[in-house]
Amino acid sequence: MHTYTRTLHILIKHTYYSHTHTYTRMRKHTYTLIFTSFLYVFATQSNIMTCLCMCMLCRYDFMMGTVSKYEWIDMGSSFVPSELSCAFLLAQLEGAPETTRQRLKHYAKYQEGLKGLERHGLYRLCVCPTYVQTNAHIFFLVFHTHNLRQVFQDRLKAYGVASFTHYVPLHSAPAGRRYGRIGGAAGEGVDDGGGTLPVTDEMASCLLRLPVWADMSPQQVDLVINSVKSITEEMVGVEGK
Repeated sequence: MHTYTRTLHILIKHTYYSHTHTYTRMRKHTYTLIFTSFLYVFATQSNIMTCLCMCMLCRYDFMMGTVSKYEWIDMGSSFVPSELSCAFLLAQLEGAPETTRQRLKHYAKYQEGLKGLERHGLYRLCVCPTYVQTNAHIFFLVFHTHNLRQVFQDRLKAYGVASFTHYVPLHSAPAGRRYGRIGGAAGEGVDDGGGTLPVTDEMASCLLRLPVWADMSPQQVDLVINSVKSITEEMVGVEGK
């Protein structure tokens, strides 16, 4: 197995569809090692290539001196973590099965405890595609508007529940606006950079992640569920007046 680190990759970026999952459409996996991710080792990202042919080619190129681990091959670069970081990561990788088991337990409890709340029309619940066995890296609500999400997040905080937005889209980040370009829709001919990414923008604006870390107690999971229920009922009551 060949492992390399990159600052940016275009595979399955998020561990929601990567580590310790079952995914029928890809032969590659990624670890996103940041604060809110499945595993945490400072702020690097690793790509695990599981295709044997690709592994052999990568190893051959390295042994032949064709490429170096310090050589800039493509967009981004290669950063070798320190021994301390590697040791820290190893312990987490070895404990990943238990981490996944605990997260899946919380994930299932959220699904059971929050089902039916979508009928109020504020948000829709996290849904995992049928071709994926999730590792329960995240559990989220997708609100119908950005304002609803912000109000809900503020009220969760008042209940003592920390929730998180998901990401800032690359194309609207400062560097994305400076260096990037969104192409036109397929079939439009010339790529004039006039395209949009409406789904990406919607998810960034409306998705809210609930806490689902492995060491949560049953009481803490219940607190989140009861808080979501109470806030939903409060907001529906206010809007109905």
